[in-house]
Amino acid sequence: MNTTSRADLPVGVIGVGSMGKNHARVYNQLSRTDLVGVFDADNERAAEIAAEHGTVPMGIDELLDSVSVSFRCCPDSVPFRCRKTVS
Repeated sequence: MNTTSRADLPVGVIGVGSMGKNHARVYNQLSRTDLVGVFDADNERAAEIAAEHGTVPMGIDELLDSVSVSFRCCPDSVPFRCRKTVS
């Protein structure tokens, strides 16, 4: 199968604590994914992790509009809007 014509899959990570940071690192390294951006309720944390992995921090709506796949890496106990938007 010829894979050179396939476009990279645009992905985003929601919640960049310890698990989300790992997801961002992995998706940034995979050859067939494009880490479009990250979101976190802590804007400084989102900016820090985005800079580490060559992407940008985004608002939740912007991120969801920009990706084909999003990975929610926040605990179920976290009561912020992304849980309801993505779940």
